[in-house]
Amino acid sequence: MAGELSPDRLYYWDGTRWASAVSPDRAWRWDGHVWQPASGGVTPVRHSRAVIATVIAAAIVVGILGVFGVGSWAFSQGQSLLSSAGVNVTCSDSHAHAGGSVAEGDTLCGRRLGTSFYTADCVEMSSPPTGGEFLDTVNNGDWTTIQVTPESEGCRLAAQPEHEVMFSTANGQPASATLIVDFVATGWEGGLGIQVACSVEKSCVDFSFWGDGYFSLDEGKPGKTWDNLTGGRMGSFGVPRVPEVGTENRLILRLDGSSVNVFLNGQQITHGTTRLPQARGVADIYVDGRGATTGEMVFLRRLYLFESVGTSS
Repeated sequence: MAGELSPDRLYYWDGTRWASAVSPDRAWRWDGHVWQPASGGVTPVRHSRAVIATVIAAAIVVGILGVFGVGSWAFSQGQSLLSSAGVNVTCSDSHAHAGGSVAEGDTLCGRRLGTSFYTADCVEMSSPPTGGEFLDTVNNGDWTTIQVTPESEGCRLAAQPEHEVMFSTANGQPASATLIVDFVATGWEGGLGIQVACSVEKSCVDFSFWGDGYFSLDEGKPGKTWDNLTGGRMGSFGVPRVPEVGTENRLILRLDGSSVNVFLNGQQITHGTTRLPQARGVADIYVDGRGATTGEMVFLRRLYLFESVGTSS
């Protein structure tokens, strides 16, 4: 049965396979019914995987047992997941796929790109992109600057175990923005995320996913706290699967007012609505090696940031 723990309590059945009963950041443990804080774990900095896993487990139970086997709360959460996942929403624009050219005025998944705020092409460059910076943190500590030189595959973002590595715009950009990132993953033991409108003092919109398939759309708040907007599992309910290792992919995070949409290779992963006014901040891509025994490595190939200006004409 979905949610059932193994005899050694180290794994639980997610409806498809046996998954670890401890979250990658070791902050949460599945007790057979809900995710509970793990003793001695660290406080999650960026993601709300406990909420995601609980909603998914509820949705699986609904599918197996029917509405009579679960409470009305679990049913409503499962339906919310289906709605927020953006089932079968795709865009055929060539700009939505890796390597496709993008420019001011182009239509991208039903919205027009406005002013170009920032561009970094790690494939064409032989020196680090100007106007951006590479950063590293260990065990959720302070971010420190590191040196990364573009290679033929792009800019290597290699996060060692317990580390996160980020490429970020050096200066804050307007909040209403569309971030477009082309990348190639070398493995999926950890995770990857992108952010727009990020500032410690005011706001942030963060989308992330992990090799085990879980994804999360979160909103940052003053004081380094986070609210989960939507979440789910890649490959479920029409959501695209985790990108294949060694292939180039395009991930898009669009913030237009309070509306947030996320696309992978032209297919919508999720969408949500922010609860707080978003403010000017940096945009970035980060690679998460926390909880990964060998770390995580992704090649950043291109990063574009445009103004989000609304519906196409």
